[in-house]
Amino acid sequence: MYGLDIGANIGLTTAILGKSFPGSSFLSFEPDPQTFGFLQETIVANNLSNCTPYQLALGDRAGELTFMSDPNDSSGNRLAPSGTALGGGNRTVKVDRLDDFLSQEGFPRVDFIKLDVEGYEIEVLRGATKTLHTFRPSVYLEFNSFTLITFGNHNPRELLDYLRQNFPYVYRFKEGAPLPIQNNQDEMDFIHTNLVHHGCVDDLYCTHTPIMA
Repeated sequence: MYGLDIGANIGLTTAILGKSFPGSSFLSFEPDPQTFGFLQETIVANNLSNCTPYQLALGDRAGELTFMSDPNDSSGNRLAPSGTALGGGNRTVKVDRLDDFLSQEGFPRVDFIKLDVEGYEIEVLRGATKTLHTFRPSVYLEFNSFTLITFGNHNPRELLDYLRQNFPYVYRFKEGAPLPIQNNQDEMDFIHTNLVHHGCVDDLYCTHTPIMA
């Protein structure tokens, strides 16, 4: 398997993937300099020779963006395009499109993507259009209505619509069991649950192969 951990933070998911699939190759992306150092330490401490870290943000265009670092909790670190993030920014980070990066690095294919970028998911996916269409990877992502609205300046339904347009199967989870999001009513039910009962945070699994009968 060839996989990507986008928004790797200190590397917990990277470590799980690297340990679980020792014959596979993974690329991990984390733009914050301090957090990237912890990611590197996680990889070394777990002897993950199959995991390669990159201090890089991914988006829908190459260049630079302001990045907010939360001094109290690195899980709150986020890209902060001008005018869309609370608190201003305190550093500039390099941004590239995933399509361009993979072409430059010669990565052979992508089977799986974990995506958790605090409201910047749509931009990352738009910069990965060729990757998604060519390799048809499965995508496991955090759906956070608060960060989509506040930091990404997106209506949460915009992300759901994008996912449904690009993946035949989009699943939410209820008590560990996958439930399909198949139509507009499913979207409305999911967003209501996400906002009212789940504190704005859920996980979604998007795939080209059904996981339920």
